[in-house]
Amino acid sequence: MDICNLNSLSKWSQKECLTGVRHTDMKQDVIGFLALAAISVVAGLGLNQFRAKPLPLVYQTPAERLGFFRHWRGSASEELS
Repeated sequence: MDICNLNSLSKWSQKECLTGVRHTDMKQDVIGFLALAAISVVAGLGLNQFRAKPLPLVYQTPAERLGFFRHWRGSASEELS
């Protein structure tokens, strides 16, 4: 068992001694977590892109997916004329 002499340690070293977690370990954990999250997002977007029917990234109501509003309001070229 490692016994710390808290009187002779700096403030950060005291925290490391009491918690058993070093500051550099925590920084590496956060960096690893962010890297894994970024890899997951890139992999998910890549898999979605190469599907036969990619899922839209922005939610569309069933009516929007069926083109109801485009039919109901007319096409964009008709609105500009």
